[in-house]
Amino acid sequence: MARVISVASGKGGVGKSVVSANLALVLAGKGKQVVLADLDVGGADAHVLVGLLNPPFTLTDFLNHRIERLDDLAQHLPIHPNLRIIPGTGDTLATANMTHSQKKRLIKNFQDIRADVIIVDIGAGASFHALDFFLMADLHVAVATPDPTSVLDLYR
Repeated sequence: MARVISVASGKGGVGKSVVSANLALVLAGKGKQVVLADLDVGGADAHVLVGLLNPPFTLTDFLNHRIERLDDLAQHLPIHPNLRIIPGTGDTLATANMTHSQKKRLIKNFQDIRADVIIVDIGAGASFHALDFFLMADLHVAVATPDPTSVLDLYR
């Protein structure tokens, strides 16, 4: 079973997605099978950071049952053979307001992903979705800048 590392922040724009992508690349470079999952339901962009500009499938396809297994959504990347990505979605309204059953199915499906490590890039703030995705992980990384509002938002 994969080890899950969640990366979150109290406010946007602090480099959370950059930290997530770089952590995924470093671990993949060390020979680990890594999946980078973009669960920033309000502004998914991790796929762009790893060179996948127009993903053929996104988290919306899983949530709407067009893809049944989350592991099948994890797309291989040409930049590294050990790295796959679960792209977030551009359909932010539907995803940001996913139902309880959709979120439950999403979290449950993380158990079936074939990987050594799953890096979960979570949206900023303290929404119920962000907190649930953060707490499902084995390890938690919180990203902030030295800006006072960034630090204060992280504590909230």
